[in-house]
Amino acid sequence: MYGSEIWYRDIAIINRKILSLQRNALRNITKTYKTVSTLSIQVRAGIPPLDLSIKFHQEKFRLIKLKTDILKNNELLIANNVNVPPPRVPPWRGRRIFWNIEQSNVNMNNEFNFNYYTDGSKINGRTSCGIALFRGGEEIKTRSIRLNNDSSVFMAEAYAIKIAPLEAQSLNDSTIPVHIFTDSMSVLKSLEAVNDRFQIITDINFREFKLFLSLGKGACGYS
Repeated sequence: MYGSEIWYRDIAIINRKILSLQRNALRNITKTYKTVSTLSIQVRAGIPPLDLSIKFHQEKFRLIKLKTDILKNNELLIANNVNVPPPRVPPWRGRRIFWNIEQSNVNMNNEFNFNYYTDGSKINGRTSCGIALFRGGEEIKTRSIRLNNDSSVFMAEAYAIKIAPLEAQSLNDSTIPVHIFTDSMSVLKSLEAVNDRFQIITDINFREFKLFLSLGKGACGYS
């Protein structure tokens, strides 16, 4: 925080003024008494102290923009090994996928529809996902995929939904509606959001397919 020891006094005064400004804003948010300490108000509001925020953004700038390796909690972070998420899509360009519960609006025996059942699971530290394609009430194709063991069940469920349209594309007909049935409410809620922090959700939303998603009762059982 201090460029030189001789700057300590002036910068300390500035820091106290900044904390005072933050304190006033936090008191308006939390509606606390004047006698409550600034630290307690920060904890209650869930907002970190400004000095920690400055330190965080400084390290982030060095790591991402300057490509400088940094030591954090006795762990060396290599700049070139850090995956930087892409910038979020502006809200006015965002897309949403709506879904319904089960197949109330879907004709399962319609021979012109691609009906995919997707599932993701993590058992004994092993993460995988699977899809099963039905058309005209008959099973056409199944596929299972192993994911990195560090992947969460959420990512497995989302990846299964992501590859379903790709499987439909491999059948050389992108005009046929693709109906996807999943038991993951969390993924469906993320797809319904205008802008989500997961890149895989953005990838699904921007697929050039007519996607219809439904919340099913169970899983396809192929993961």
